[in-house]
Amino acid sequence: MKRISVGMGLVVTMVLCASWFVQAQQIVATNTNIVVPPLINFSGVLTDVGGKPLTNAVSITFSLYSEQTGGAALWMESQKVQPDSSGHYAVMLGSTSSQGLPADIFVSGQAHWLDVRVQGQEEQPRILLVSAPYALKAGDAATIGGLPPSAFVMAAAPTGVRATASETDASSLLNSTPPPNPAITGLGTVGNIPLWDSTSDIINSVLHQSGTGTTAKIGINTTTPATTLDVKGSSTMRGSLSLPATGAATATAGKNSQPVLFTASAFNSSTSTAVNQKFQWQAEPANNDTSTASGTLNLLYGQGSGAVAETGLRIASNGRISFASGQTFPGTGNGTVTSVASGTGLTGGPITTSGTLSIDASKVPLLATANTFTANQTINAGLYASVLFGESSVAGESAVYGTNSATSLSGTNGVQGQSYSPLGSGTVGENYGGGYGVYGYGGTGVWGTTNNSSGYGVEGTNVNGIGLYGSGFTGMYSLGSNTGAYAYGDDYGVWGDTGTGWAGYFNGDIDVIGTVYGEAKDFKIDHPLDPENKYLLHTSVESSEMMNIYTGNVTTDSQGEASVQLPEWLEALNGDFRYQLTVIGQFAQAIVSREIQNHEFQIRTNLPNVKVSWQVTGVRQDAYAKAHPMQVEMVKPDKERGLYLNPELYGAPKEKGVAWATAPQAVKQLKEARAKSATNGEGSPAKP
Repeated sequence: MKRISVGMGLVVTMVLCASWFVQAQQIVATNTNIVVPPLINFSGVLTDVGGKPLTNAVSITFSLYSEQTGGAALWMESQKVQPDSSGHYAVMLGSTSSQGLPADIFVSGQAHWLDVRVQGQEEQPRILLVSAPYALKAGDAATIGGLPPSAFVMAAAPTGVRATASETDASSLLNSTPPPNPAITGLGTVGNIPLWDSTSDIINSVLHQSGTGTTAKIGINTTTPATTLDVKGSSTMRGSLSLPATGAATATAGKNSQPVLFTASAFNSSTSTAVNQKFQWQAEPANNDTSTASGTLNLLYGQGSGAVAETGLRIASNGRISFASGQTFPGTGNGTVTSVASGTGLTGGPITTSGTLSIDASKVPLLATANTFTANQTINAGLYASVLFGESSVAGESAVYGTNSATSLSGTNGVQGQSYSPLGSGTVGENYGGGYGVYGYGGTGVWGTTNNSSGYGVEGTNVNGIGLYGSGFTGMYSLGSNTGAYAYGDDYGVWGDTGTGWAGYFNGDIDVIGTVYGEAKDFKIDHPLDPENKYLLHTSVESSEMMNIYTGNVTTDSQGEASVQLPEWLEALNGDFRYQLTVIGQFAQAIVSREIQNHEFQIRTNLPNVKVSWQVTGVRQDAYAKAHPMQVEMVKPDKERGLYLNPELYGAPKEKGVAWATAPQAVKQLKEARAKSATNGEGSPAKP
């Protein structure tokens, strides 16, 4: 149940109107009967204990007391109150009676307290009733010019005119509202703010007010203002327009400025409605809680009833403009070249107006003739040859070494091999020392392709170390109609290492004879709800046992019985079964009345026709599982002692990694490759 607090309580605010009347009576003045309403205007706000506005109709009892606490009520009434959407309400005290408030309740001038109690709630602290500023003059009503009435002689009524009770009732006259000035003419409209068009005449101005208090709205040239100030027509400001911050910044958060909102209306043919198009400028903090704190001017956009959001267009404090992602600028005109120099291998420059650049044959070999190179050659764009043979007997050198430093990720290969002959391989490497059968680094470290069913895209053999090693954007790429790559090594058949990409990427099925180890085993698919822009990832369920899980739903019959049929191979594959039942759609009890026998089990419920979701877990007992029982804890081999699978997670250097330390030559060459990559400004691509 929601709790409503009133007055001095947690959240309800009460406002006593500045203009209120304390006595109901008729006063005859200047031959005009004036009726003073015996009512008090009163308004307030109702919220629950959480501060949320209360909008449901409630019954409230209002009482007047001459004491702040205790005592008997001088007056009391109950009214049904309907707050608005923000919890505000307004009532007229005394409106439930045709007589209004008692005529003598305020005559004594004694202080009074108002008690407001919501139905079903505890009493709240009473509210002291106070005067409007000019109503304080009423305290002088008991005197005339500061003297008591006895100090004056009452004037006799004119001959033949009998004084009425109202005319002789000094108390009534002194407490009445003075009559209007008969010299003032003109009529007004409720809600319009009046305008003196002469010294004695009042007409409507262009200003209109709707609502009161915090919900009041002022309209200029409109009687239906939509906001606190609604101007219909042009505006001229002879000064600056200041839009201050929404608050003072703190170390944890800066504050935006008040925004400037522009709204257009566009017709949407798919919905056949007019839709508002909203653009908003606002200043926003930048580098909050730093020594370089600053701000930017940002453009936001939204449409319809949706909120506005950042477009990406903003102006910094130094005038620099940041554009939205994907912004393009059309190029027009031609550039101006003032000079062309002759680079390496060229002659004839510099050229300032016209001229010819020629090739320096002493520096650039001619492709149509045989050339002899006396020094080591580096080919950064790749090397293609119908026959390529490399041989080296020098320690530390490679028989074939290729590097490509192009920045494009397409077609940038260090070494590429293709074979179309039966039993041939695109790339073959053999090493009987401590190196690699095939080693590649670059856009694609190693790329091998074969179109023969008995050939290999890449073949690497090393009897003492690693058969294939690839490092780079793609460590190794191989494609074959039968076998993409073949690798043999005493320690590792294939070694794949990467910075932030994939150590291995397979586009197709993978058949593993043995056990797959890894810190986590996940699946990734195109997101079913947004396949073009998102992936959906799940992780596998881990266990200290080799278990299989089977699930399904079944509904019991009129006797509360159900039989669950399972595959006929279930008991040959599994043992040590565990069960879990969940009743769906109603409250009922469900049990396994008979465990698995002949690949089925029985379920019983205490009610008929009950839907039950079941789950059976079995522990593998097949031949492979028995031959390779799960070893939950194992001691690291001697060569892996003191090493880590993920050394960085334990504050250790990467050289303390198991894979790195077991192949020191790989560590050395990988360090050199990465250092060279950093020097060339290369980075790792995103995972495919």
